[in-house]
Amino acid sequence: MVVQEHPDGISKMKTISLITATIGRPLLSRCIESVLNQNYQGVIEHFIVIDGKQWEDAALEIIKKYPNSDKRKIYSLTLPVPTKMWGGKIYAATPHITSGEFISNLDDDNFIDVNHFESLAKTIAQPHAQWAYSLRKITTDGKFMVRDNCDSLGLLQASSFTNSYHVDTNCYLLPRQIACKLSSYWATGTYFNDRNFLKALLSEFPKGVCSYEYSVNYEVPTDKLDMYFAGEQKMRKIYPKLPWERV
Repeated sequence: MVVQEHPDGISKMKTISLITATIGRPLLSRCIESVLNQNYQGVIEHFIVIDGKQWEDAALEIIKKYPNSDKRKIYSLTLPVPTKMWGGKIYAATPHITSGEFISNLDDDNFIDVNHFESLAKTIAQPHAQWAYSLRKITTDGKFMVRDNCDSLGLLQASSFTNSYHVDTNCYLLPRQIACKLSSYWATGTYFNDRNFLKALLSEFPKGVCSYEYSVNYEVPTDKLDMYFAGEQKMRKIYPKLPWERV
């Protein structure tokens, strides 16, 4: 587990700053609740950035339902104009106003399992790890559809669709120094900023380690599911047992 030593000799869990870009969709409630329910014993400060004044009322109506506690803190910030970049500019800018030793992202339509940050904290504590990431499950209306064994696999396997490495935006746990240094890469494109970020990350900090936990729940509409089912079938034909699948 990730701890830091204070001058008084008392160990303290490191703080995780989690950033969520939102337009006030109702699914934001599920996102927030999944963070509040984390079994990580350290502080998680959840920065919810509302992408434009027109979404402020809807988002704040949801956020106000969740009071802060000692270990779960929610901060909201409204941008005066929308970025229209699916959160890219928000994930680029917000790390610089957070205070956590580690930084992560979570889109407002996705949610995380209770062990997400605990498992990532254990992973990044490994001596050779420069950063950590999880795997993900594909959900529709919050219901499990299939494990993503074909796309967001990071260093485990090049994507079966693009022949490139991919880590989903929601799957990272990054040390603050790395997150801030490379943050601008989140704003380098509307659709492929996650791949641009990973390319820059691997160039400077190649030692990423997977938690092997499918702890991110990635929401996909019904008409987009086929590629994940097809990818699962393709990988099962290539590997009798998927080398990254622990259970």
